[in-house]
Amino acid sequence: TTTENVQFKAEKTERNEILLKKVHELGEPDSTIINQQYYYNRTSFEIGRQISMTASAVQKRSIRARKRLRSMLAEIGVSI
Repeated sequence: TTTENVQFKAEKTERNEILLKKVHELGEPDSTIINQQYYYNRTSFEIGRQISMTASAVQKRSIRARKRLRSMLAEIGVSI
């Protein structure tokens, strides 16, 4: 129904806002890496060139940042 759709969209919007806030809380360069990977679909090589890191370093930071992000979200009861 329409009411369910509105509620679903509101929950999705709220979850996205929380996610963006937590990504920002990761700090630099991790927040840039996550944003570039997931919102702009950039490769590790492209991101590395932009922030003066090797692609390998970007990949390692991304793995650690995602792990921290999952932990931060779990603390507030949000799963992704």
